[in-house]
Amino acid sequence: MRFKLSILFLLAVTVAQAQSWTRQQKHGYVQAGYSIITYNALYAGEIDDLDQIPLPLEVSDQTIPIYAEYGITNKLTISAEIPVKWVKTGEVNPEFVSFIQTPEQGELIGVGNIRLNGIYNIWKKDYWSATAKLRVDANTSTYEESTGLRTGFDAWTFAPYLGIGHGRRLWFAAAETGVNFRTNNYSTQSYTTAYGGINFLKNLFLFMGGLELQRNLSDGTHNDGNSTFTGLYIDNIEFLAWYFKLSVKPYKNYRIWLATGRGFGNLVAKAPSFSITLSTEW
Repeated sequence: MRFKLSILFLLAVTVAQAQSWTRQQKHGYVQAGYSIITYNALYAGEIDDLDQIPLPLEVSDQTIPIYAEYGITNKLTISAEIPVKWVKTGEVNPEFVSFIQTPEQGELIGVGNIRLNGIYNIWKKDYWSATAKLRVDANTSTYEESTGLRTGFDAWTFAPYLGIGHGRRLWFAAAETGVNFRTNNYSTQSYTTAYGGINFLKNLFLFMGGLELQRNLSDGTHNDGNSTFTGLYIDNIEFLAWYFKLSVKPYKNYRIWLATGRGFGNLVAKAPSFSITLSTEW
């Protein structure tokens, strides 16, 4: 069983979002990276029938996420993420100036929604593992009305999840589902993700990919203000998104991750995102 668990930890828990497993007691994981998405339009409508909304300014959302997790016991893992954000807009498109009140061009640096997780193993047998997770996102974001720039949702989020995973020597697969409850009149959403990974060349490389689906269970009435012109962390977002990640292990327990992804749905940026991350574990 110890060998089986080591394979699961190697393939799944080295990715911050793969939380269908818990860490061994006194074992931990830390990562820091950089991600960017730049866009000038939003998708709108139903996921299977999309239109698009052009924006009066080009928007750049850059993030330095700092993430850590630690095994309190063999069944209980806690984690925290602090996203440092730099959001900015380019010059206003002249086509919008004549008929619409547009926000000012600008930039904003601040902390996004600080995230805390508690992950508890509720069932484990052979290569299978199931967990219950409670996620809390603090209302630590910043908003600037004159530019419409936000660094996160203007709300607290409470999100219970259930996850299940199955792992072997060279691969793993897992899924999670839950509900996002947000304060401040934001919509309530269901969230489901499925992901998997393959290890090859004696653990030198790890490739993984996944799908994420978020749908509104109830529409929100939050006042987004000028953020409707930037599309940053606004209410009633729904999406179907895909992502791919590739990591290389250049030295001992260190890994470098490259990732890209894209979403389709209501009020979702019409552009892919890119990221690079350095991680280590013990």
